[in-house]
Amino acid sequence: MLKMKICQHFGVDNLFDEDSKGADKDSIASVRNVVKIHDIRRLLIFSGLKNKFEVAKGLSQTLMQTHAYLFTTVNFKSLCTWNEQVRYQEIGSQKAEAVRELIELLYHPEGLLEWINKN
Repeated sequence: MLKMKICQHFGVDNLFDEDSKGADKDSIASVRNVVKIHDIRRLLIFSGLKNKFEVAKGLSQTLMQTHAYLFTTVNFKSLCTWNEQVRYQEIGSQKAEAVRELIELLYHPEGLLEWINKN
């Protein structure tokens, strides 16, 4: 969803159309290369939503809890850490309860995914 917001922010139809032609091909490629990441902090910046998120998390317990999972070094409640490298870690490296809680927070009606969609 953040990458969709980045497309909107930069006025690009499709960041990942490797076969695009025309004058926009080089400019789209340069944006694509920068956002070919899974770092949520940087994706929030590139989407133009970082400052809005900082305000919103202060107004929403759900967003604040999600922030704790995604942006703190260690979530002491569950001893869970999240970063873009987690997907390469061994199965079981994260506590199942913590993963479930993060997924519930993300998909909550007032969660990050819905917030991104609305903003």
